[in-house]
Order: sequence, then structure tokens, then C-alpha cells
Amino acid sequence: MTKLNIINYLFLILLNSAVFEVSCDKTSSKTISTSTITYPNISLNCDFEKDFCNWNNYTFSNSFFWKRSKANELLDINGPLPDHTLQSLDGHYVYIQSNSNQQSNKATSIRSAPFTVLYTTTSCFSFWYHMYGQAINTLNVKIENLKSNKFSNIWSKKTSQGNAWRLGQITVQNSAGNYRYVLEGIVNGNLVGDIAVDDIVVTSGDCDLQKYCDFESKDICDFFNSHLGIFNWTRKNGSKTTNGTGPSFDHTTFTNSGYYMNIESSSPRREGDNAILVSPSYSYSVSATRCIQIWYHAYGSDVGTLNVFKLEKSGVQGNYEKLFSISGDQGNEWHVTQINFYAKAYQDFNIVIEGIVDGKGDISIDDFEIRDKKCQPIGDCDFEEDTCAWKNAEKDADFEWIRNRGSTPSSFSGPSVDHTLGTSRGTYLFIETSSQSKQGSKALMVSPVFDRFTQRCFEFYYHMKGSSSTLSIIRKGFRSYLNDTVVWKDTSSNKDEWQQALVSLPNNFSSNYILIIEGKINGTNSGDIA
Repeated sequence: MTKLNIINYLFLILLNSAVFEVSCDKTSSKTISTSTITYPNISLNCDFEKDFCNWNNYTFSNSFFWKRSKANELLDINGPLPDHTLQSLDGHYVYIQSNSNQQSNKATSIRSAPFTVLYTTTSCFSFWYHMYGQAINTLNVKIENLKSNKFSNIWSKKTSQGNAWRLGQITVQNSAGNYRYVLEGIVNGNLVGDIAVDDIVVTSGDCDLQKYCDFESKDICDFFNSHLGIFNWTRKNGSKTTNGTGPSFDHTTFTNSGYYMNIESSSPRREGDNAILVSPSYSYSVSATRCIQIWYHAYGSDVGTLNVFKLEKSGVQGNYEKLFSISGDQGNEWHVTQINFYAKAYQDFNIVIEGIVDGKGDISIDDFEIRDKKCQPIGDCDFEEDTCAWKNAEKDADFEWIRNRGSTPSSFSGPSVDHTLGTSRGTYLFIETSSQSKQGSKALMVSPVFDRFTQRCFEFYYHMKGSSSTLSIIRKGFRSYLNDTVVWKDTSSNKDEWQQALVSLPNNFSSNYILIIEGKINGTNSGDIA
């Protein structure tokens, strides 16, 4: 604090400690309470790149408290790799981590510096959070009234939210007084899981409309069913759809307690009936191409159609532009679509999601997101930020592909650097074969859905140091009579280097398809595959 700030701060305290009157004609006397403290106006924003800013640990218990770290220092696959601010392995965030020595429902908090509200004020408290792993219990945001010493819980998120950074924001209205924000993390012992927080920002006014929805809250992020539909999309969790059609879990949490939006084809629905879900209205101040990402599940013998439109408002009418459409069975998996669209400056628009039934088959959607940048080409990924549109298979796999940096845990097997950056800070996917003793165990990485009418070349780099493992690329269609086709395989490589592979994918397949990267263990002394 500078000398000038110290003088101002002392002046504020002296001023608030005084009782004085101002009298002029009809002006009545005004008294300021001697018990009021006016705190200096300081920023509560923090990206945690240098320190904790104006935040500090509030509770300590058995070394369980919020720590500031970066991915290069966090040896835990459940924590985020890049931070949110820099999207870099060198970027920092704060986190808590569960371990086997902790009790269930163990909580710890960080709190902001105290601040003063002079009159009733609306502000937006926003932050990015990462909650991943079986041990995740709850992340709470509270506000503490320093006069009454009472806490109000203003935001809460429970269970694992997937291996991704997500935006949390709350519009807060405070009357005059002194307050402090508190972030509380709760984990369960004897399981693994991390909660991380980054990029806390407090601004005046209401929060902007959030462009992400996981449908976990009952208000479904202000999406609504249009009266133009024959029936409605419904919010469901677990396996509560017609037997053999809908998903068993949501995409956000991958649990039967997580929610998604669903249309069901069973009676009284008839072929051709449609349900129309409309997003809130969005608007941008700059014209540009943006990206919509939607996870969907379309499974059954006669799945109907999923359409996505942009509705551009103009007076009382609107212009519809079809952005995406799929029909038919897409397999018992959650898939992602990423759609580029153009948004004009100061032109309101909505995203409209239409589901049409056709026989026996349900359609579900989850994790809707509008990103302020173009989509990556479908299937492209360097794994530096996340796994893009690739994911571990939901069934038929014995273990998972893991995102890693530096050397793998096994000695004399995996790479020490990635291929993208060529350094130990770069990230890549790998399978840790030493933890799998069963011969024939396999890990499956699933691509987004590719259109059958487009010819492609699939290029990737791989590393196979060790022995007795097989790396295969499998093309899988969604029709029952189609067999999985191995389009590339390597069983013989034992080189400590990244090798290039090129796979031609002609446009002669009879259905849309996915690619599966299969890592398989052939013996007891298998080497890692990356």
C-alpha cells in the first residue's frame, strides 16, 4: 500500500468514527454510525498467476487447504492440465485434492478480502471451475455478512463435472454493509478427485447471459419448449427412457444422477411428431464466426431426426438457417457435433433444437455451448488443451487412454516428450499397460461422427516403445449389419520415437461412422502406447 493510500484509508476510518451534523435551511441532520467500517476499494479479481491476490485460505485441517499450483507441478490425472487463463501448462490455478487419509465430506475454504457496499448494488461474481474424479462432493460459493456473521450460499455444484473447465457466474444483490466472498470445496476421502478454481472476476451489474448449459438446474438455463412443437423435450436423469433406446447416464457427470434433455418415441407419439427446444436470445457487439458444440445420443432401431437451426430475429418474424442434421441410429454412445455459424453484430438470435420421432428410438442432448471462436476441423486434436471431440469409450473397454505430459510412469517404455511441442511440457494420449495384467485388455478412444460422403485422410503420430502391444485404427458404422473394419494396425514397432501414420478413408461406406483408436495388450510385459 502506498503512502497516499494509507492516508486515505486513515481518513476513511476517522470520518466513519465521527458523529457530525450539517444544517442548512431544510437540510436535516445526518448521522454516520460509529460502528461502521468502510474498507478500501480493492479488486477481488484473480487469475492466480502470481499469488492468491486478495484471497486467502480460511480453514486449515490436517494440511487440507487450497493450494496454488500449475499443471507441471500437479502429479494427478484428475486435476486440470492447462490452466484457464493462459491455456498453458505454465499457467496457475488454485485447487484441493482428495486422498485416502481424508474423511468423507471434508471441507476447506478460501475467502476474499472484505469489501464495503455503500448502497444497494448488483454485481456479477464469475469464475472458472474444474471438478473431476470420484471423490468430488460439492463446490459452494457463499457470501458472508460481516455485521451478522451469517453466510448465504449463492451457488453450488455437486459431483464430478467432467474433465473440463466450466464457467460459474452469479448475479448478486447486496444492500449497504460489509461483506466477503467464500469459496468452499468438499471432497470425499478414500477416492480420487480434484476441485480447481481460476479467473475470479467481480464486475458491476448483472451477469451476461451464459452460453453454456448442462441442464443440471431445473430452469434449464432459460431454454424453453416452443408451442410450435407437437410435444415437449423433457429433462431426465439416469436410464428412464424406453428400454434399449435412451442413455443410461448424462454426458456432464457420467452418472445416473446427472441430467440431460430427451425426447421419447413411445406411445402416444406418432411418426413425424416433433419437439422444439429454443435457447435464450443471444447477441454480439462484433460480427464473427462462432462455434456451437452439442453432445447428443441417438439410439434405437428407428431413430428419427435431430435438427439444429439458428433463428435470426427480424421484427416479429424470424429467419431460420439449418446448421446441422442427423437421422437414424448413431449407436449407444454420446457423440458431439461442432457447428460453425455466423453471428451479425447487434442481431439477436436463438438456437433452435428440433427432435422428430420415427419408430423406436430416443434422442437426447446435453452440454450445449457457444464458443466465441471458430470450431476446430472435425476430428483434429493436438491434446494440448483437452481431448477435443475425442473421448474414451463408454463400454467394451477394460481401461482408459490418459492425457499425460513428460515421461510415462513405467520405466523404459513411453515417450519423454510429446510430438506437438517436442518438450516435456507438451501433452499426449497414452495407455499405461503395466497396470493391466490381463492379456487382451484394451483401451478405446472414440472419434466424433464422420459423414460417409466425404473422403478423408487420417494422419496421426504414435510412439510404441516396448513390446507385446497392438495399436489399431477401427472404422465402425452404426447399422447392425456392418462389421467393424480395421483400417490400420501396428504390432511390431519398438522404437523410442514418434512415427507418422496416414490412413486413407474413402467415401464408400454405407453409413456415417466413427474411428476407434484401440490399444491392446498382447502379453504380460507390454510397452506403453502414445
